[in-house]
Amino acid sequence: MAYNGTGTFNRVYNWTTDAANGINIEAARMDTEDNGFATGLSNAITKDGQTTITANIPFNSKKITGLANGSARTDSIALGQVQDGTYRTLGTLGGSADTYTASPSPAITAYATGSEFNLKVNADNTGASTLNVSAVAAKNIKKYDGAGSKIDLGAGDLQQDQYYKVIYDGTDFILVNPRPASATSPGIIELLTDAELATGTDTARAATAANLLSLFAASSQSSNGYARIPVNIGGAFDEIIIQWGTYSSGSHGPTISLPITFPNTITGLTATPTATSSGVMCVTSAVSASSFVAKQIRHDNVTQTTNFKWIAIGY
Repeated sequence: MAYNGTGTFNRVYNWTTDAANGINIEAARMDTEDNGFATGLSNAITKDGQTTITANIPFNSKKITGLANGSARTDSIALGQVQDGTYRTLGTLGGSADTYTASPSPAITAYATGSEFNLKVNADNTGASTLNVSAVAAKNIKKYDGAGSKIDLGAGDLQQDQYYKVIYDGTDFILVNPRPASATSPGIIELLTDAELATGTDTARAATAANLLSLFAASSQSSNGYARIPVNIGGAFDEIIIQWGTYSSGSHGPTISLPITFPNTITGLTATPTATSSGVMCVTSAVSASSFVAKQIRHDNVTQTTNFKWIAIGY
């Protein structure tokens, strides 16, 4: 009878019970009992590897400890190999620039969609490149552009002695960590925030159209309006503000409030009469960052009805 199907070994006979029942020891009964032992032992797993497993083994949430690293594709894998990523590492590539090869151990026999590999490049690439792993087939190495389309690698996307990761998408190997973008080559680049752009000193990150628009603060194109113009002052971001307006109420010496207050100071101001007569000019006074007073005066120092256009510059 041996094992009962749930892992319990059952004997066929009980010698104590036989003796109590007057049953003598017989060769046939001994053979039956010993055959049960033999069957049970034959179903056990031998520690020296002689036994071939014939069914899945339920481990009841227990661990297999002291497991050696797998070395063949059909071997089990140890947790340490998973942590170290050794089974996904191709090591230093072979081949030459643009036509790379790899010989992992154990060798793979086919490419599987989603397979990923870490690799160390042996030579800078000069353009479109391929990778052939375990001599399965040479496949293109691609990267994604800003629109999400696959494109060939550019020269220098793979640098000698640098580490990279590729994922097989069913058609190509996709380079998931291309080099940073430069002025001459597309790549991955970090975007600036508005505040970082405003410092005007970052040389490694890129600005978007929205970033650039943020430099141009709100302006007004009305008849009494203003424009804020970004400038570089001593290597730092600042702005020049130009304001303008028209006055036609006809009173004498009006106080003109600027559309916006200059954050710092007004550096230039001029007013021009809109209905001029011989020898009439406009003069300004009481100039501040937010207002000024304007008067029209004739050459004989006689004040005139005040109608004029004006323009102011400041920051």
